[in-house]
Amino acid sequence: IRDQFQIAVMLIEHDMNLVMGICEGICVLNYGKIIAKGTAEEIQRNPVVIEAYLGKQHQAEEAEAGKETYEQLDLFTDYAAREEERKKEDEAMEKEKSLQKAMLDIRKKYGSNSIVKGVNMKEESTGRFRNETIGGHRA
Repeated sequence: IRDQFQIAVMLIEHDMNLVMGICEGICVLNYGKIIAKGTAEEIQRNPVVIEAYLGKQHQAEEAEAGKETYEQLDLFTDYAAREEERKKEDEAMEKEKSLQKAMLDIRKKYGSNSIVKGVNMKEESTGRFRNETIGGHRA
C-alpha cells in the first residue's frame, strides 16, 4: 500500500509476530507514553521494552542464563540460613507470579475493569466515585 499509493500506514496491533514481520519502523507505547522507537531488531533488544512487557525478573533470568557465578566463601557466614532465605524468596516470587497470572487471566476473560483493588474502594478514591455515577452523572 505504501509503495503503490505513497502513503504512510499506521498499524496498531498486539500480535508481535505480525508487527515484527511487516513493519520497518516500530513505536512502542506503555500506558499511553512512547518508550521506544526503532527497527524490529532494536525493539526486541531494548531493555526498557523488555522490562515494560516482560518485567525485570525476566531480564535478570535471561542475563543469568548460561552464566556461571562464583562466590567467595568464608568461615563466618551461615550458608544454610542464606540458602533457606533464597528458597523463601523464590517461593514468594513464584506466589507473586501466580497471582499476577491469575489477575491477567481474569482481566483477559472479563475485561480490564474486572479487578477491583482495595485502594479503589477508599472513601476519597476516584474509583469509588466512578462506581457511584452513571454516564458521568450522579445516580
